[in-house]
Amino acid sequence: MFKRIFFFLIIFSLQVSFAKAQNTEYFYHIIERGQTVYAISKTYNIPIEAIYKLNDTSKESITIGDSLKMPQTSGSYIYHTIKPKETLYSVSKLYAMSGEDIIEANQGLSEKTFTIDKNIRIPTNKVTMPMQGYSETKIQIYTDALLSQTKKTEYLNTVNVVLLLPFGINEDENPQKKRFIEYYEGFLLAIDKLKKENISINLYVHDIGKDTKKLKSILNKEETKQAQLIIGGFYDKQIAEISSFSHDYKIPYVIPFTSKFDESISNPYAFQVNNPQSILQSKVISLFVSSYKDKNIVFLIDKNGDKMDFVQTLQTELKQNKIEFKELEISTQLLSSIKNVLSKDKETVIVPSDASPQTLMRLMPTLKTLVQSEKDANISLFGYPEWQRYNQNYFDEYCILKTSIYTVFYADNKSDEVKMFSSKFRNAYSKNLMDTYPKYGLLGYDTGFFFIKGLSQFGSAFSDNTSKVKYKGIQTGFNFQRINNWSGFINTHYYLVNFNADYSISLDAHK
Repeated sequence: MFKRIFFFLIIFSLQVSFAKAQNTEYFYHIIERGQTVYAISKTYNIPIEAIYKLNDTSKESITIGDSLKMPQTSGSYIYHTIKPKETLYSVSKLYAMSGEDIIEANQGLSEKTFTIDKNIRIPTNKVTMPMQGYSETKIQIYTDALLSQTKKTEYLNTVNVVLLLPFGINEDENPQKKRFIEYYEGFLLAIDKLKKENISINLYVHDIGKDTKKLKSILNKEETKQAQLIIGGFYDKQIAEISSFSHDYKIPYVIPFTSKFDESISNPYAFQVNNPQSILQSKVISLFVSSYKDKNIVFLIDKNGDKMDFVQTLQTELKQNKIEFKELEISTQLLSSIKNVLSKDKETVIVPSDASPQTLMRLMPTLKTLVQSEKDANISLFGYPEWQRYNQNYFDEYCILKTSIYTVFYADNKSDEVKMFSSKFRNAYSKNLMDTYPKYGLLGYDTGFFFIKGLSQFGSAFSDNTSKVKYKGIQTGFNFQRINNWSGFINTHYYLVNFNADYSISLDAHK
């Protein structure tokens, strides 16, 4: 009876502490570059309509640096905004819990990320007994020191890897089947190379099909529970189920294909290889503004173009930075229209609002004619990842127009690295890599090599040391960052591919 009363008093005390700490039903989120209301709603697991309800103008647009009013929803966590002079100790005392509990709920929390106006998760289901036999000063020193603790690096003698791919071997129609097989084949070449570097690997491969029917039994296997790395999943429901398992068992999970990032927001053990479009777009726009601010910027507008969102966001950023630009509609009189907006003393950079092959077919002959007929025409072209699919068709035009395209994945078929890999692939499998974007064999090789090498080198401290893994991808670069203190990792690396007037290609890597 006494124990029950004592436990009730602890719970009552905890609830009073929470009420006292919160003082409000809301908290605030400061909008950062690349964020959308949808992404923010997923970050806090708050319905998007609840955010719109509290922030009337957020349906139309949101601005970097502005604050969104966010409701504190009932659940496993509330959110605390770090105030000036607060420490981990003072926050833990405010909510009557240990510093370890707060760090467990915020895997990315450190001295660098415990900063003013950042939000952290506070678990609502923790009951922590006070440390016995220590002075308040010692508890404070111990708690605040948790932020500077680093995980112990441990070399793994053997890396247990589970690869979950939707081959669909027994399914009649699966148009993606060949791509996943090629990914697997590239992955095996990475393992072969790693074994030559004396890294031991236990690989378990499963065909998970196009749904989640097979997943439960596969995830229930002891070999999966004992895995140190899980890679795969393609469809949304598959990724969600694998991610949930990864979270429960604290196993690093690599999402190699999709650019949607729901799971990398909610799972601190997730690593998303394909940079989400909103984040990539924001970084590219920032680069464009700094690189082309002194150019004569001309947008070629097709209002139904598949890149209108990108163009409109870029134009908004240019306006905010007081950078002038011009607009032309793509029409039958395109050649004369462009002639009229050329600058005598500035390079003219052309940005179309559509990346389709139809637009390229209309655009390339016109711009090529213009450059060749107007000796003083100083023109460059800014384009999109999809354009690399058409390198064979328009390589000359890309170079004549000094074209730059941004992309997460790029394989230069003329580079020694790609030639060497293609030769190894051909010798191993008696076939060539498929002509796809990205090349799945290279994607399998790059992801396999980077993650297995990193885990063998750093063990459970891998997530804190991704930047120290010495591997330059053939097609994919890696730079992993957390979105917030409790999220997983996003690969923010991308390339700017420059087709030069001397018919060479140069790559600029950005993070």
